[in-house]
Amino acid sequence: MVQGYGILQPRVALSLTSTNRSGYARLHGGETGIDPYTRAVSDVYQDLFGEGSFVGKGIYDVDVFERALGHSMPENRILSHDLLEGCYARAGLLSEVQLLEDAPMRYSADVARRYRWIRGDWRLLGWLRARLHALPQAPPNPLSLLSRAKIFDNLRRSLAPAALLLMLLVAWGLMPQPARWTLYVLAVIALVPLSARLAAWLRLPFQHWRSEEPTRAAALFSSQVRDLLLQTSQTLACLPYEAVYSVGAVARTLWRVLLSKRRLLEWRPSADVRVDTAPGSLQDLLHCARTMAVGPILAIVSGVALALLRPPVLAIAAPVLVLWFLSPLLVWWIDRPLQRKPAALTSRQTVFLRRLARRTWAFFETHVGAADHHLPPDNVQEHPVARIAHRTSPTNMGFGHACRATGSGGRSVDLAGSDRHRIGAGPNTVFLAQGAGKLAKRDVFPIHIGRVQKS
Repeated sequence: MVQGYGILQPRVALSLTSTNRSGYARLHGGETGIDPYTRAVSDVYQDLFGEGSFVGKGIYDVDVFERALGHSMPENRILSHDLLEGCYARAGLLSEVQLLEDAPMRYSADVARRYRWIRGDWRLLGWLRARLHALPQAPPNPLSLLSRAKIFDNLRRSLAPAALLLMLLVAWGLMPQPARWTLYVLAVIALVPLSARLAAWLRLPFQHWRSEEPTRAAALFSSQVRDLLLQTSQTLACLPYEAVYSVGAVARTLWRVLLSKRRLLEWRPSADVRVDTAPGSLQDLLHCARTMAVGPILAIVSGVALALLRPPVLAIAAPVLVLWFLSPLLVWWIDRPLQRKPAALTSRQTVFLRRLARRTWAFFETHVGAADHHLPPDNVQEHPVARIAHRTSPTNMGFGHACRATGSGGRSVDLAGSDRHRIGAGPNTVFLAQGAGKLAKRDVFPIHIGRVQKS
């Protein structure tokens, strides 16, 4: 497929509830929520080349998909099929459509997932060649240079931990100016989380100005700096372990594909990856020490070797060696479940929420009436010209009914701590009945609710 899209890939984000289950999920969950309007997503492949990457969750045209991939996949060869399917059928990114999934709760679950991905990516090594020798008669490779670059980039990324670890060991043992090389590795590890935090810091003043929410900028900044340091420290501490399991996944894949030809389709789903020990328990700490023993062992061996062969370098490598030695303890500490604290709103936050509730109520109170069959408008434009979109949507209808149903309880809304405005129960009951009645009389199917026009 050379033009158009056979697959539409929505933006995949992490659910808010899953990132609050453990310290690891919150640390690596990033910004979560269900606000696709104010968080535009950019994709390098889509923006520069007009083609995104398929990650396994999307909308596809069955006929186009079948025609593009028919007789293109060899038997007993493909494990990670998402990227390859997107390369054949072309995937387009839908940044305004958001799909929520759960974040890994523990580091071990994330490692198991990445281990599967590495094995699947290296099974696609043959698609970098000019001809596909895995298929009968070795036909020419139909993938574009961009698709091959995506496959190569995944292979490169899987070797990054091993390359960084080797750079550190060689720099400490052989290279001049080991401190400079150590700083290079630290810069590479911190680049991705630092870029994400920097973008969040640049957006913070605009978000505060638009939302009018009373935020504590200093506290927010300090928490983000803390998360940045924790992310960098954990990545550096787990570098030996990640290098070992990454190289192990590559070696196992190449062995099975090139030599043994056995257990080619072995795959362990995410649902089957379970750790019997409870997070935060002593048994879990012992489990982390056993599975991640390569970090402490390498730290001890490297420390002894540097003390004997290059004593001046030991002071440079000591902070990293300490992190390697404490990596099981650090992972155990981050994996602990979060303790839920009772919410305690300040007076400013209480006033803000009450003003927001009144403004939300005022929108439906002002714009929902008989002129629009008691259905809320899709949107209201204030600048540069006041204009009302006389159509509705299921989302706005749900908000309107929820707002009226909540207000029907007769609760008071405090605007500034003194003036009180009580929402009456009678008009709300009439509104609920009229809105539901008008909607039931519309000669449309539920899927067409968003196109109900003013008549």
